[in-house]
Amino acid sequence: NIREQIEKKTNCNFIGLAPGGIDYEYFYYEEKKDYKNIKILMLFHPLPKKGFKDGLEAIQKIKKENSNIKLHVFSAYPNPQNLIIDEFHYKPSQKKLKKLYQEANIFLYPALEEGFGLTLLEAAAAKCVLITTKVGWTINFGQNQKDFLLIEKNDPENIINVITELIGDNQKMERIGEAASQLAKNFTWQKSNDNFENLLNL
Repeated sequence: NIREQIEKKTNCNFIGLAPGGIDYEYFYYEEKKDYKNIKILMLFHPLPKKGFKDGLEAIQKIKKENSNIKLHVFSAYPNPQNLIIDEFHYKPSQKKLKKLYQEANIFLYPALEEGFGLTLLEAAAAKCVLITTKVGWTINFGQNQKDFLLIEKNDPENIINVITELIGDNQKMERIGEAASQLAKNFTWQKSNDNFENLLNL
């Protein structure tokens, strides 16, 4: 976990953790999601450690058996042109990004490594079901099968199995999406600031 990594690499005592925060009220989505046509959202990054290739491979196979699934992708990087997807959004505005989260049922994040993962929290606030590897804040916060669904790294077949099982269960999607949003509420800018100030006062 984070504590063990810090103590091992710095040889210093770990006094506490001040997680990053998001504008929860901005990204929060109070409406119910539409489960008739499933939209899966992904973040594209050219670095292999972000795991995009694994996610894309899995979704392409799932779409062959499920015509109601759409894959939407956003990125700070231009579309490399060879992506077989339904929509690509290059450098979306905050307003557009918020809409993408709100319209998505699933946020797929098959990264091999990650810092904290604020993008996951933004998606969670909008009640997306997070399907992610055990990286970032999911190492120390939340529970698998309750707040998110964990997948194995470098394993498109595992991604296929997890998503295929999920998309036939609207109640499960709604339950996990709601739980994710409630979890994200613990990571607001104000709480992040308060945690940091408390550590400084130790």
